[in-house]
Amino acid sequence: MPQGFKNVPATFQRAMQLILSDLLEKACLVYIDDILVYGDTMEQHDENLNKVLERLNEYNLEENKEKRVERVENIRFLGYEISYNSVKPSIKRAQGIMSYKSPTTRKELQRFIGMINYDRHFVKGLSELLAPLYRLLSKEMKFVWSQKEEDIFNTIKNQWKRDLELFIPDMKGKFTLETDASDIGLGACLRQNGKPVAYLSRTLSGAERNYGITEREVLASLWAMEKLQYHLIGKKFKLVTDHKAIEFIKTKIEFGSARIQRWFYRFEKFDFDVEYRKGCEMITADALSRSLYDSNTPNAVYIRNVIPKIKLLNIIYYLIIERR
Repeated sequence: MPQGFKNVPATFQRAMQLILSDLLEKACLVYIDDILVYGDTMEQHDENLNKVLERLNEYNLEENKEKRVERVENIRFLGYEISYNSVKPSIKRAQGIMSYKSPTTRKELQRFIGMINYDRHFVKGLSELLAPLYRLLSKEMKFVWSQKEEDIFNTIKNQWKRDLELFIPDMKGKFTLETDASDIGLGACLRQNGKPVAYLSRTLSGAERNYGITEREVLASLWAMEKLQYHLIGKKFKLVTDHKAIEFIKTKIEFGSARIQRWFYRFEKFDFDVEYRKGCEMITADALSRSLYDSNTPNAVYIRNVIPKIKLLNIIYYLIIERR
């Protein structure tokens, strides 16, 4: 296949999916010319590997044997370190982000945002942290890099100094959902046995910023539950909040305003107990809701360009869950 044409990656990906169609998500995953073969046991792994190699040979496709890695419990794939129970960005990617120089042009900033957006679901409140920088990409605004932008830029880069790791949960185990709301945003953290499974955050819309504190706290809980319903529906879990009034959300239909009463029925599909904790003990969820850089615009700023690699990573994530 000739190189350099814009449609080459998509065409090759489509061809590989057709060639391996009956093996995908059963024995392997494929992203262009990278193939990930897996199995629950060593015997199953070897059997699946042979099936893939036979299929490639059938279509006259040659593998680069020097790049083959097999029979391992941890592997680097699409810029991530993947094991049976966790996923995290590779060290090489983290080093590249931490060494990135301050942007001097709109294009350099765009490149930086693209780099870190790839790992956004590992970093607490990343899309909100990016909001002020994202506005600089608008051609209607003059590109001015002040100390404020530099501080935000360094704050974001420093996130990669930590061990960014999400743990793949046991779907039969118990979950704890921590939620919190501030004047400008919502935050949540899903945990199992104290380990982070997912981080969520978003800014409040203009209308939502007019809600009372109880309404915002209830909204944070409802929004997080619905976002994480794949993990939570059909299981009993614990909701942890620093707003004492939410303790009554399951017992009083007359609880709160008319708006909260309308939300009440959306909670009914979830089975949970409420635990109150003081705000000083709710470090993660509180930080997620408060680490948002406020915007003068009434609507939240989101980064929505979900790229195919992220979708494939999600498939890997859920395949590991379902095969347990």
